[in-house]
Amino acid sequence: MSVLQGRFFVGAEIDSGAYGVVCRGVDLKSETRRPVAVKTVDLELLPPDRREFAATTLETELRIMQTLDHPNVLRAITVVAMDERRHIVLELCCGPSVQQLLDARGAFEPDEARDLVQQCLEALRHLH
Repeated sequence: MSVLQGRFFVGAEIDSGAYGVVCRGVDLKSETRRPVAVKTVDLELLPPDRREFAATTLETELRIMQTLDHPNVLRAITVVAMDERRHIVLELCCGPSVQQLLDARGAFEPDEARDLVQQCLEALRHLH
């Protein structure tokens, strides 16, 4: 557990991938102490010739995500660069994933599947 920039408390791990982890966090300076997700990408896990490109791509992605405003798209709050790590602070999305729902209850009813796909398409339309 740590605190980034004196503002974002980083707590328990939510998930991990090939190049980093996502942890639950808290924005200590928001009035409501809002929960956040902190995605840490370790550039040292990339081949040396790809690190600079990856860092630039992450910064570009963050700038784009900060401009997005849609209920089905996570908003990026900021990025904290520390050595070869980039900590991307995002809105926290709570609840099960679609895969977790499928594993727990099986296939969706047609109306539920249609509504889910509609939400995904609306988010994609907003992104493009």
